[in-house]
Amino acid sequence: MCQSRPDCCSVAWDATCVVEAEIFCEGCGITQDSCFLPHVKPGCIAEACCETVCAQDDYCCAVEWDDTCALLAQINCDGSEPVACGTPGSGSCLTPHGTPACEDEACCDTVCASWESCCSVTWDQLCVSLATSLCQSTCQPGCPEIAARESELCGQRTNDPVFRPGSPPGVPQALPWNADLCGQVQVNAGPPVVNDVDVFLLDLRTADTDGDGLVKARVLFTAASPQFAAIVPAGSASSVLPANALLTVNSSGCGTARNWTCLAPNLWWVVVARGKDGVISGEPTDCNQGRYRLRVEVEATCFEPCGANVGSCFEPHPLPGCVDAACCAQTCAVDPDCCDLGWDETCAVLAGQTCGAPPPVNNTCVTATSVSSGSHPVSLIGATLNGPPVPTSCRVASADSASDVWFRWSPTAAGETQIDVCDASWDSRIEVFRDGCGTLTPVACRDDSPFCPISRATRLSVMVTCGVDYLIRVSGVSASSGVATLTISLPNGPECCPADLDGSDVVDAGDIGSLLVLFGQVGGPGDLDGSGLVDAGDISVLLVAFGPCP
Repeated sequence: MCQSRPDCCSVAWDATCVVEAEIFCEGCGITQDSCFLPHVKPGCIAEACCETVCAQDDYCCAVEWDDTCALLAQINCDGSEPVACGTPGSGSCLTPHGTPACEDEACCDTVCASWESCCSVTWDQLCVSLATSLCQSTCQPGCPEIAARESELCGQRTNDPVFRPGSPPGVPQALPWNADLCGQVQVNAGPPVVNDVDVFLLDLRTADTDGDGLVKARVLFTAASPQFAAIVPAGSASSVLPANALLTVNSSGCGTARNWTCLAPNLWWVVVARGKDGVISGEPTDCNQGRYRLRVEVEATCFEPCGANVGSCFEPHPLPGCVDAACCAQTCAVDPDCCDLGWDETCAVLAGQTCGAPPPVNNTCVTATSVSSGSHPVSLIGATLNGPPVPTSCRVASADSASDVWFRWSPTAAGETQIDVCDASWDSRIEVFRDGCGTLTPVACRDDSPFCPISRATRLSVMVTCGVDYLIRVSGVSASSGVATLTISLPNGPECCPADLDGSDVVDAGDIGSLLVLFGQVGGPGDLDGSGLVDAGDISVLLVAFGPCP
């Protein structure tokens, strides 16, 4: 850097130096990118964590810091406890540093409302970028044209029944479901200080269409200045805040924050005010500074995700949470989306690493799953290493496998076939063996393939012959893990046992019966001699092939 920009080392390390360093510098402790977030360059900001991860997967320091690298960091590196925004010595909000939070409390709150890891993991370049864009006095939350508007004009006090003492009670405005509402709060400097608190009526009495007694309410809140949105029972006294609010969401600097809870299908109030965590602030705010956008998404089905019988913690499924409450809680502490939006592959892998998933049934060669040509599910979650070191014949092999699963395949035709896990989002490897688990003679191997649409996925081509059982090993390079689909194409050569008309793997009386049913037809599977007609010649071919298929 200092060779190309001497002023960065002789005058000041300004914002331009930071930007250029972010572009050109890479490696452990050099790049300003977080270890806990994927990015396109190798390495990350925390040197010790970076070295730990790269010792397990050298791809992270050689090519790019992808999702797998970020997950390894979350598992293996000690994330700092959340640091309070505004803590002295926590660093500038406009400069990356290896600790969480920053010294400007308002700006820090704004950024962390948009990206929580800035206050729990590290204040990296993403946090700096958010601070640069969000911590501006001119920030205004976007308001879609179709959004509803607060009926109370700025400066009026008409929708607050009880939360602003000493003023005539107002009437809460009805809040639509699953739609944006734009409004503003104003706080006069006084004396006396006059606080504008907005209250909206959320009517969920018809929302419980599945009859389980609960409704899911997800609040999305975007505000220009530090504000909160809280859900309280309709008719609550002002003393309900902050301790007894059922849900509170903080936002500032146009950062969108979200939270959700299960509610009874009753009437509720959504309270919006200047402040944080349900504590109403008297800090002066004009109409522009007080602008916000509020959205409450309502779903009929709501349940506590951890412990709910929605699926295994170690398998992806569309609903949030998983059946093991303790494992679910640990996983959602790292990735809250797992308990809100759905239990995807990232959640399943994280749960496997955090809680210790049981090994798959095909974890070893001797327990290989028998498959045919076609598509079959693959899961390395919980798998251990049961195969040999990486063969030197494996193309693009960069590191040892850390886990593997096994499949046994007997081709029904000879010739060239394609075997792939092209939908794998993790660093995969495929090996094909013959001669059984005791010998494992290598036939083919591939590590990564440009013919798959996903980087680091794998496809290989291999010639197979009839009468041979093949063992297919799918492994994760270093600590890579996840789920995928193993696809085996039908070989392009002749069928191995064409006289086995009933698919029993034996040419016997059953096949004679099948041939007699086809007798007289033109062509088709019964035309074993290729004469164009199923006739006595085909019976002769079948009798010659009588017995077990090769």
